[in-house]
Amino acid sequence: MTTSKLRRMLFLGAMTGLTVMLSACEPEDSKNQLQHSSLLSDAALGPGWSMTDLAGLEPGLLSGNYSEMPQALPMQASWDGGYDYAPAYDYAPYADEYYEPLDESYYTESSSSDDYLWLALAAALAGMLGDSPPDYAFGYDGIQPWAWETGDRYVRYAEPVYGGYRYYYYEPDAYRPFLVRDPYYSYGYRDDRLMVIYDRHGQIIDGGRARHQRLAARDYYLRGERLYRAGHQQKRFGVPAPLWDRHRDKVAQERREWQEARRDHDNWQRWDVRHRQRLHRDWAGEALLRRKAERGFASWQKADYRTPAPKFYTAENRRAQLLKVADIRRERAGEPREMLRREERLALVRSAEPDRLERRGNGPSGEQFRRANLAPERDNGRADRAGQGGNRRAELRREVDRPQRSERAAERHQERATPRQDLQRQAAPPRQNAERQQRASVQKDWAGERGTQARQVERRRNEQQTQRAGRERQAAVNAEARRERMQQQRQEVRRQQQVRQEAARQTQQRRHVDRQRDQQRAQRQVVRQADARSQQQVRTQAPRARQDARRERSRGNHR
Repeated sequence: MTTSKLRRMLFLGAMTGLTVMLSACEPEDSKNQLQHSSLLSDAALGPGWSMTDLAGLEPGLLSGNYSEMPQALPMQASWDGGYDYAPAYDYAPYADEYYEPLDESYYTESSSSDDYLWLALAAALAGMLGDSPPDYAFGYDGIQPWAWETGDRYVRYAEPVYGGYRYYYYEPDAYRPFLVRDPYYSYGYRDDRLMVIYDRHGQIIDGGRARHQRLAARDYYLRGERLYRAGHQQKRFGVPAPLWDRHRDKVAQERREWQEARRDHDNWQRWDVRHRQRLHRDWAGEALLRRKAERGFASWQKADYRTPAPKFYTAENRRAQLLKVADIRRERAGEPREMLRREERLALVRSAEPDRLERRGNGPSGEQFRRANLAPERDNGRADRAGQGGNRRAELRREVDRPQRSERAAERHQERATPRQDLQRQAAPPRQNAERQQRASVQKDWAGERGTQARQVERRRNEQQTQRAGRERQAAVNAEARRERMQQQRQEVRRQQQVRQEAARQTQQRRHVDRQRDQQRAQRQVVRQADARSQQQVRTQAPRARQDARRERSRGNHR
């Protein structure tokens, strides 16, 4: 796969109006046309890459045209306890504007599915990687970032920060990320430009207003380049298994946040629909291996890491996954295949029935036979309608002529039934009776099949209604969860602001105390200096005073 793969996959439509020059940190409109790619499909991309999802794909997507397998290092069975956090950038140290939920005026409406191409591709890559362990780790800036590298050389790095992880997504052989995500926002880039900013719920932010976010995007982009170079120059090593087990739930939670956000954005889903075939073609085979790696890690964990570290990505694992997919397909195809056979049998019976009726040499033709069979039903229908009319009239005179009406109805029924029975006996030779029985059997089968289809339609309708109600409930739950998260974020921001204010107040108090101590020390120094000068004067004047005293005594003696 060439180095321009992401450009063929990502940049498919017109540029958005959120283009921002990183060097100037100012919004910039771009009307350039993006390169088109024929990534078309008419089916929606599923929310994940589970074994059940993969079993529903075309066999050719799984059994052939594999890219290279991921080059993962064996995991370490022990952990020394060290795991430092990456530096957090404080883009609004005095107002906490970067961390607070934005006002509605900051958001802009999405005009096309191409507005989500950066976020959707990164989310699809994250869904394919799933819960598979990191392929390796490396050292950079005092921390140990984790790396996932696909067989076609897409790369994802993850480094721990306050509140979660910061992720960097790279196209094949590109040393600069096309998307960076922190616990608050995601940033999409093309070349050296910031193209779009998403919040954690997938909403697009107006690049002209998001000043602090643009600062974050600039620093993340530069750090992403340095991180990539370190990942390809520094020594790589296996990730400690206990450390991954401790933090993988957080990685999975942040991936599920993208899946939940996708449900609320139609343009995001449309992008997935258009590119499902290409994504499955490129990544379905590796997704099988990633699911196998998840199970391999779980088995190794149950053994308390006492066995040798498993090799997740081997040809044997690939073959085992294909066999498992085949088993799932056979289980899922059993009932539909049986229904198809029944439909084919009924279709053959339907197509052969008119020919058999036309080939009859004796007795009535197919149309006559049909009329003969329908005649009793018409007579019975007339009798029923006459009975219904009699019943309506009986409401008016039920006390007068009920016995007489019953006798007349019985006589009419007997008069109609006798000639009809004679006609049927005359027109029904043994062969026609057999045909009639066969037709009745076929009609019974048809009726049973129509009943089965009606029940299936009703069941599907009920399932759709249940799913629709479930989606509505889930949407309400998601909305409530978002409100709760927003409230929690505000509370957390207020708490952090209080902590910062308290820390600033304590720092100011310490500085005030230090100034007072310095003043006191200076005052004591002045006093000590004054005392020293006084003592020096005393020491200097003492001999002179003694001389004056001696002179005074000598003058007294002379007198």
